[in-house]
Amino acid sequence: MELPIIEADGQGAPPPPPRVDSSDDKPPKKVETRPPPYVEPPPPYESKTPAHVYEYDQDKPITHRACDNFCETLKMKLAKRNFILYDWRIGAGVFVLCFAVFMGIVFGKIVKDIEKRGNFEQTLCFSHRMFVSEYRCCEIGGCNCETCNSPYLSCGEDLTRQPYNKTVCCGGYKCCGSCCDRCSRRVCNSDGDCRTEYYDCNCRCCSSTPRKSCAVDCGTCGNYMVIYYTEAVPALNLTYTKSCSLDKFKCMLEFKGRYADGSVWDCWYDTTDPSDVTFDGMPEVDKAAIAFSVIFGLGLVFCVAVYVLYPLGKFILVLVDTIFAVSCY
Repeated sequence: MELPIIEADGQGAPPPPPRVDSSDDKPPKKVETRPPPYVEPPPPYESKTPAHVYEYDQDKPITHRACDNFCETLKMKLAKRNFILYDWRIGAGVFVLCFAVFMGIVFGKIVKDIEKRGNFEQTLCFSHRMFVSEYRCCEIGGCNCETCNSPYLSCGEDLTRQPYNKTVCCGGYKCCGSCCDRCSRRVCNSDGDCRTEYYDCNCRCCSSTPRKSCAVDCGTCGNYMVIYYTEAVPALNLTYTKSCSLDKFKCMLEFKGRYADGSVWDCWYDTTDPSDVTFDGMPEVDKAAIAFSVIFGLGLVFCVAVYVLYPLGKFILVLVDTIFAVSCY
């Protein structure tokens, strides 16, 4: 059997296959489509906190809404700060105390001393007459437990009757040694741990003497007075007195040598009160008053620095930070 030849123009093509209807054909299956898995978008880019904000207050970045109103931004930043380190009432109390004491010392002592110092002038003093009164005197020194016997005098009598410069006087009762018993007690702490503790108890005097021996040092004492006048006010006679204790020979010789009859020496007198005369230079300002004024003055400086300058400095920093933050957006 010979097959037909297919022409180039399409004539003579085989017919399409016949369609066969079958009741057994099933409908096409539905394909379920699932949405793609949810992927979180990347976080928005956050600009780093400006260095000036992080350094001073560590605020969150300021939004455009906050920048719209400078006053609101400033209030927001101020509300996040503690400008007072401690209770302001303590600072106020310390300030008032230091201020009152400081002003009292300055105007009550230092200013008066400075004014008095300004009234003094230098002049010459002339000795008119000197009086000397030297006498025998004694001083009681340390006591020991040696029993004092006669012929020594009692320490309550006139010791100038002692025959020697250094001797002994008889005192009263003296305990020379004490004796104690050894006692113990049990001590427990809050955890229940207990221990034995020893201590001295029932102490009593076990060595004594009815008449203790005391050292006596006798020598020379002196009272001195000089009558003098100043070159500024020669008609006004003044007196100067001094006492020298036991065997203070340097004190005695200096007075008798400097203020002998007819002597002349430099002195300073108060122009408002000529009877006020000093021999050792112009009066000085009280050093203790200066020291206390410095101490309480430092207290004032501390209060001002902590309760005034520190809050003011923080406020200025916040103000500058707010201006810079608003101007950046």
